[in-house]
Amino acid sequence: MNESGVLFPIVGVGIMILDCENRVLLGHRIKSAETPSWCFPGGKIDAQESLEQSAAREIFEETHLSLSSDLLKPFIVLLNRENPRVNMTTGLYIQLQSDEIKADLKVTEPHIFESWQWFDLNELPCPLFPETEAMLQYWMQQTVNKRFAVYPLK
Repeated sequence: MNESGVLFPIVGVGIMILDCENRVLLGHRIKSAETPSWCFPGGKIDAQESLEQSAAREIFEETHLSLSSDLLKPFIVLLNRENPRVNMTTGLYIQLQSDEIKADLKVTEPHIFESWQWFDLNELPCPLFPETEAMLQYWMQQTVNKRFAVYPLK
């Protein structure tokens, strides 16, 4: 927010990481002033970053997993219509080709995430962070929560 009370837009990324068994990585988010929820790694895009660079940086900062930005693929853009400010999130995904990298998984921001866990897509925890839930609904070809405008990417 600036001195005039104008809310700056939020432009971010959320990253769906699927392991070799097609399980998804979710973090138990315990950020203060928010209801605890489960969500993908992600965050705001920094100036001069591509979507893929931002996603790789956020993954590393939050999970200690080092993934190549070249392997991250955008699949959806969400616009949260209920937020008082413009809030746009691009969802990216990566399918791991080996489980070796999972050994590097760590909680690196304990003030935001309590744990990281792998979940079967048919056995997801509740509650899910709204953007994460919308991305998963789209991925699984379900009806996406109406609070989001959905822009599929090819």
